[in-house]
Amino acid sequence: MPALGKLFKKPLDFVSGEYGMAAVLLLLCILFSILTIEEKSPEGTKAGSGLTDDIFKLTEQDSVNFPKEIQVFIAAGKGKTGEEFADSLEKGLNSKGINVIGVMVGDPPQIRKAIQAAGKTDLIATTSSMRSLPVFDSFLGEEREVVRASSMIVNDTLIKGNKATLISPRTYPWPVFLTPVNLRNITSQIAVIAILAIGMTMVIITAGIDLSVGSMIALSAVVAASIIEKMGGAADAGTSVFLIASLAGVLVCTV
Repeated sequence: MPALGKLFKKPLDFVSGEYGMAAVLLLLCILFSILTIEEKSPEGTKAGSGLTDDIFKLTEQDSVNFPKEIQVFIAAGKGKTGEEFADSLEKGLNSKGINVIGVMVGDPPQIRKAIQAAGKTDLIATTSSMRSLPVFDSFLGEEREVVRASSMIVNDTLIKGNKATLISPRTYPWPVFLTPVNLRNITSQIAVIAILAIGMTMVIITAGIDLSVGSMIALSAVVAASIIEKMGGAADAGTSVFLIASLAGVLVCTV
């Protein structure tokens, strides 16, 4: 028992000491990261490069079902990431001697027409976000099976039909909490809290109370917004109008 107490003594001292807040925040980050783990997939150039390697490994290790003469069609959704994915994958497959019979970056009806025009297609390569769309069903055929490929080939699920096979970039587990979008949202919220904290600190220093800071911020925001609206609105108001409105909001709170 004494040995167990010594084992936990240092962590408990750290949490309860001057670094206690930092330790609690770190533990919360770890907890939220674990609770929000989901399957993610790369996008854009990174996705195209990774899928190039996966398809090449298929032709190397499973040449019966995926010979090097395989006919590949690349489909991606509209947008910059879709264009980057298609361009990277096409260049990568061509460099490895794999035939790309068509590329379409667009919406499902455009992709359907492009695949039909391309002729016989053995493998349809698409993004993870599009792999479940029904546009590919008719090209895979009536009979299809989900093939869990070995990690030596691709670490994802292949959908093999009696007419063609559908493949997309491999997925990987990653916490949503640590995605760039969520981290940006957190920092923006922290900025708002920091502004409130500065206001509360100034009030405490000058007046000794901090109960009215939120009300004062709300009042100044309403006054500033009202002045901007009456002087032309946000679309037509210039820099001078914003400065006047901001000063008015500050003055109202100092009276």
